[in-house]
Amino acid sequence: MDLHILDHRLRVTSISKNGLVNYTHPLIKLIFLRNRTRCKFFSLTETPENYTVVLDEEGFKELPPSEHLQVESSIWLPLNVASNGNASSSSQAVGVTKIAKSVIAPLAQQHVSVFMLSTYQTDFILVREKDLSVVVSTLEEEFNIFKEVEGEYVPVCCQDFTNGLQKNGKEGFSRNSLTFQPFI
Repeated sequence: MDLHILDHRLRVTSISKNGLVNYTHPLIKLIFLRNRTRCKFFSLTETPENYTVVLDEEGFKELPPSEHLQVESSIWLPLNVASNGNASSSSQAVGVTKIAKSVIAPLAQQHVSVFMLSTYQTDFILVREKDLSVVVSTLEEEFNIFKEVEGEYVPVCCQDFTNGLQKNGKEGFSRNSLTFQPFI
């Protein structure tokens, strides 16, 4: 199986039910007027208490700060499990049970928190950006791991990462290729 690290840096937010009126216009823009925003990843889930919004950094810029918006401090990266080189949105979907056994369980053993996001077509496992080196080293024996870079998938392995930074040959480390930021 393949594991694809998608080229999105995601924010997880919560909008209180009584504060939704402050976000009606931005949410309509993000949902229905996609050509007026550069947001490429967006998910909205309603619970009895609030609305959880998962979106990339461009979409996050659309949400004005207020006391009704809570923002998880971490940046999250979406992982997509693919079977036989096909995206899990294909007819050969991997399935949540297999994802839980082969991806989530080993990460839990390494104390890596995940955020599962499922749609009708596919399932995403979100991991904190700061945990990516642990994720890769934990899963590289079970999966062929690829990172999406400008629409293309390039192979990665544990030796490519140190403290969340990608090694860049003889020059040392580069933040540009994977846009990682150090966390304390």
